[in-house]
Amino acid sequence: MKRVTHYGHLSIKFLDVMFGAIIALGFGQWFSVPEREIIFFIAFVFAHTILIDVWINYDPTIRKFPTKNPYFLILDLALIFTMAFLVYYSMFNLQRFLVSAAVLRTIGILWSERPLKEYKIRGSDSSYLKYVRKRNFFEAAAFALLAYAYAAIDPSAATVAMIPVWVIFRLYDSSHIKNIIKSDS
Repeated sequence: MKRVTHYGHLSIKFLDVMFGAIIALGFGQWFSVPEREIIFFIAFVFAHTILIDVWINYDPTIRKFPTKNPYFLILDLALIFTMAFLVYYSMFNLQRFLVSAAVLRTIGILWSERPLKEYKIRGSDSSYLKYVRKRNFFEAAAFALLAYAYAAIDPSAATVAMIPVWVIFRLYDSSHIKNIIKSDS
């Protein structure tokens, strides 16, 4: 019988370190710039909220369904770069911040597809991963629309409009998702 190599432990160790580094570097850069508008502070705090949300969904899923294919580690790398761009642009460029959020959610679509392709998942886990894929699609579309409309509307309004979109999806999550993926460890 062929033994399947799992890369989940590598993903978790790599992303744990990189996740901490992105947050630490973000805070270090934030305090190195003397003056900013309040909208950049709002975007900066929201970027870190998004990162925590990504980690809350990522960690238990990768523990329960470790990556079998080493090529999917490229998604982890794309996730890290996009998180770094999200934090960086939250401090300097709001349109690119919106684009980074849309790209992060697009990677989330691909990432939630990964366990469905590598494992035969049924029941609540399958329903949850399909829901996450759909939620990430709608969030990516909303964030991309805000980035596209950025030139036509006030940049601050476009950035602040992101927050209610995100909150609405999380309120829906909390009221309708009963079974979430829980770590076996």
